[in-house]
Amino acid sequence: MELIKALPEIFEDFAEQRKKSFLTMKELKDRDVPVVGAYCTYFPQEIAMAMGAVTVGLCSTSDETIPVAEKDLPRNLCPMVPVMGRKRCMN
Repeated sequence: MELIKALPEIFEDFAEQRKKSFLTMKELKDRDVPVVGAYCTYFPQEIAMAMGAVTVGLCSTSDETIPVAEKDLPRNLCPMVPVMGRKRCMN
C-alpha cells in the first residue's frame, strides 16, 4: 500500500468551511438564537425548531461501527453509541 503524503487540492476548502461554520454559530449566538448540539441524526430536529433553536451535529457522521459492540447492540443504533462505549466493550 502506498502512503499518500500530499494533501488533496481541496484541503484548503475544508479550513474555509470550518471558519464559515464557526462564524455562523457566533452570529447565531450573538443574536441570542439557541443552539442545540445533537450526537445523532435520529434526534428529532422539530423539537429544536419548535423552540426557535438551530441544531448542530456533534459527531463526524461516520457510519463506522465497532464489531464487538454490535454483538450486544442493534445495528441500526447511532454509531456514536458503540464508540462511546468502546472502553467497556474492550475491557
